[in-house]
Amino acid sequence: MRELLKEENNELKKLLDAFINLRNGLMEKISVNEINGFLLIIEKKANNFKKVESSRVQIMNQLIEKNGIDNNLESIIDFFSENNVEVAILLSDLINTLKDLKDEISLLNDLISFHSNLNNFIYKIINPESIINVNTYTNKGESKTQDLTNKGWRG
Repeated sequence: MRELLKEENNELKKLLDAFINLRNGLMEKISVNEINGFLLIIEKKANNFKKVESSRVQIMNQLIEKNGIDNNLESIIDFFSENNVEVAILLSDLINTLKDLKDEISLLNDLISFHSNLNNFIYKIINPESIINVNTYTNKGESKTQDLTNKGWRG
């Protein structure tokens, strides 16, 4: 179990590093091809982690059944705290790495959202037609263009 947890944590750290590299690349405005390369690396690392995780889950389920442990994190850590402190510490490290990965993915999501909003804002500044002239439809379904430059607030 010890070696499996060490391997799982190492695979998870590699996955975390891949996400950090992607975030750094996005901040440096890398090309789409480079982004695709990072995504391929992330996919491979995620698959490696998934394989190790599934092995750990199987062993953990057998251990839970054999020892009559509740199938929740607190009970499992309590069990190992009493019976094998090293495994409890490894589980704690794994949980911390998972939290770091979750935070990194959230940060990456915020970064992508920011870039998307920035691109939309720049598009609207460069292309004022998208703001000023709004296409609407008549009751008959015909397209008509309204000039909104005269409809601004006048105080």
